[in-house]
Amino acid sequence: MSGAADPVALIPAAGLAKRLGRPAASKEILPVRFDPDDVEARPVCEYLLDSLSAAGVRRAFVILRMGKWDIPEVLGNGDRFGLRLAYLVTDATPGTPYTLDQASPLIGNGVVLLGFPDILYHPRDAFGALLRRTRDGRAEVVLGLFPAEDPCRMDMVDIDADGRVRDIVIKPETTTLTLTWVLAVWSPEFTRFMHDYLGSVLAAVTDGRYPDPDSPHEPYMGDVIRAAMAKGMRVEGVVFQGGNCVDIGTPEDLDRVTP
Repeated sequence: MSGAADPVALIPAAGLAKRLGRPAASKEILPVRFDPDDVEARPVCEYLLDSLSAAGVRRAFVILRMGKWDIPEVLGNGDRFGLRLAYLVTDATPGTPYTLDQASPLIGNGVVLLGFPDILYHPRDAFGALLRRTRDGRAEVVLGLFPAEDPCRMDMVDIDADGRVRDIVIKPETTTLTLTWVLAVWSPEFTRFMHDYLGSVLAAVTDGRYPDPDSPHEPYMGDVIRAAMAKGMRVEGVVFQGGNCVDIGTPEDLDRVTP
């Protein structure tokens, strides 16, 4: 990974939370209790912010949809997490990659850490392991891989014995794969690739050439990573085999961590 410096985190928070119906607040700040030693419930995204801070990250962009002003009201400027938080506001986008791309002009030549504010995970120091892997310079993207409870709702990852990702299968109906990715660290080269790739896909949408029969949806991050692999970028994974993750995007999963 060449030219990487000044790491920055991207936190997408522009979703509509349609699966949750009408939550009392933005999904990203709903109160949960995930760690056994938590005395009180905490806004779900605070777990991610603590994890980023513990990995040595000092700045992060939270990318909001119009109207989700309760998120900055709760998180403030990030001082209490040891972070400098900046908020970017976006109109509706075709998907998460486009939401993240709103920050591309501000990232510069920094290594990027991607975390989802509605996904809880153990171990909490997972980002540190991903950063250590990126520093050997072999991979443009390093994914944090966790055992998947419900593969049909997740990006399933095929990885070889050396830790190299061979493929990402998005929300398969059936699969023998067992690992999903919920965290990522990537190089400036991947940031530039994603920006260019998304521009080309959006142009294809506009003139009716996308989606095609092999890509029957708007791009997911898994699609972008697969496209980068097809162009020769190396993607590796760090497996947290004893770890676990919970996506609070459905009422059933939210109930699992709601006090």
